[in-house]
Amino acid sequence: HEHHPDDGDVHAEVEEEWTRIQAQLRACQEWAEKHGYTVAKEYIEEGQSAFRNLEKREVLKELLADTVSKQRRFQVVIVHKLDRLFRDTVESSTARAILKREKVRLISVTEPMVGSNTPEDFFMEHLLVGMAEFYSRNLSREIMKGLKQRALQGHLVFRPPFGYRKEIIDRQEGHKRTRIISRAVIDDKAAPVVRRIFELYERG
Repeated sequence: HEHHPDDGDVHAEVEEEWTRIQAQLRACQEWAEKHGYTVAKEYIEEGQSAFRNLEKREVLKELLADTVSKQRRFQVVIVHKLDRLFRDTVESSTARAILKREKVRLISVTEPMVGSNTPEDFFMEHLLVGMAEFYSRNLSREIMKGLKQRALQGHLVFRPPFGYRKEIIDRQEGHKRTRIISRAVIDDKAAPVVRRIFELYERG
């Protein structure tokens, strides 16, 4: 996103993400039904970017744990798009090695080359993961650039610290959401507490 969501945007963004997840899930279900597969389990990862360290992605860890389990109930993993599962080349290689060892096939609904054994499709699959990682890293850099610019302009990027409150300067109506421009101003109710803290600190 171009900005960090203010309080008023949070509900709308969560709702938008859930709608997107449901659409992707439905596409996977329809693909499975069309090709004669029965869905054994659904793994839904909410609020976690695919470009994260594996230890923070509990749903992906659950999928991999089920893959190596002796009680595994599936032979195929279906994803809507490869970048929903991986945006990191090292993580992708590790997980794919586990799937391959356990003879579990990975299928992408929107990318027919995924899971193929031909050298050309194997190469394309690696390109997809590399492109997804580049996209995530580049997007992160651009977002940080935008956040720094807002901070230099004296605008709030995150919630103000204790002792300050948010004052809305402008509301910019966008295509999907309202962008709120705000700044930090002293909170008269909390300010005495902050001053007292500093006084106590000065007195040891």
